Amino acid sequence: MTFVARCTGWRFGYLRYVRHLGFLVLLPAIASAQSPDALPLRVNRTAALQFLRPLPLGPVLPKGSGESSWNMTVANEMRGAPGVLEDAETWRLAYTRRWSGMDGEWTLEVPFLTRGGGLLDPVISGYHHIVAFGVPLRENTPNGNSEIALPGSPRFGSASGLGDITVGFGRPLGHATAARAWVKLPTGDSTQALGSGNADAGLSIDHTFKLSRDLNLQVVGGLVAQGRARQLANVKGLVETGTVALAWHRNSRDTFGLQWTAEGAPQNLGVSEVDLEHRVVSFTYSRRTSEHSWLSAFFSEDRDFSWVHFPQGAEVGPDFTLGFMWHCRQ
Repeated sequence: MTFVARCTGWRFGYLRYVRHLGFLVLLPAIASAQSPDALPLRVNRTAALQFLRPLPLGPVLPKGSGESSWNMTVANEMRGAPGVLEDAETWRLAYTRRWSGMDGEWTLEVPFLTRGGGLLDPVISGYHHIVAFGVPLRENTPNGNSEIALPGSPRFGSASGLGDITVGFGRPLGHATAARAWVKLPTGDSTQALGSGNADAGLSIDHTFKLSRDLNLQVVGGLVAQGRARQLANVKGLVETGTVALAWHRNSRDTFGLQWTAEGAPQNLGVSEVDLEHRVVSFTYSRRTSEHSWLSAFFSEDRDFSWVHFPQGAEVGPDFTLGFMWHCRQ
């Protein structure tokens, strides 16, 4: 049975002879049908995307198994402060491949990014009024701008290309715990803010608590040593990261989740609007589409919660983030 047949449930006999199906060859089958507890999310602010951030992946895969996923994320930024202007929309397509052997589990993430004026400016303006407030900077700025300006750095405009590739290696520490080491390679163009221009390294610990038959809590903590960036000023040496994800497996097919992502700011610029810890809250949903695959969707907010009191829960991040994922195991 081919990867595609297992992932989609198709049973056409000729597929067993088809070795290359273009885009779909990157969608191997899965061994487990259950949706993940945490999605592999991060804060998609342009400055933060240039550095390594460990992914919340859950337990190490069983030996001999693998997983592939495609993650399409759209992040719209709007922020102004002394010396700071972040007004752009970034589309990030990340292919992630995990495979487990005798020594442990390897992870490879390859991101492609395109940053421009985007499509979401008028949609977000309407959304802000629905949740009972407006953002003066957004209301007074024309739609479709694409500009990132930070103290000590050149101004960045629209750009597209390969981002920085990340490689990880994980070992199990018991049934529900995994330890992972990470390295980010400087494959993105730093002059276009597609990468930092230097390598990063990090460690993370990932543990899942089973609260009940249908409710799981996944907690991830990490530490990243950031290399000196070529274009960004005052980059921190060490940055802490964390994820807390509550997942309700409503039935064998549907999973609803609430996920909190926290990352230390990548720089110390002396501007509180960007030096605060980066935190976003995400609402997630996953749907099993076949015996071996599932789809996920999510949206994330920084601090646009005037209708709910959530102190320190959400801080610096894109104004609005939306994403879709396809996962498949073999």
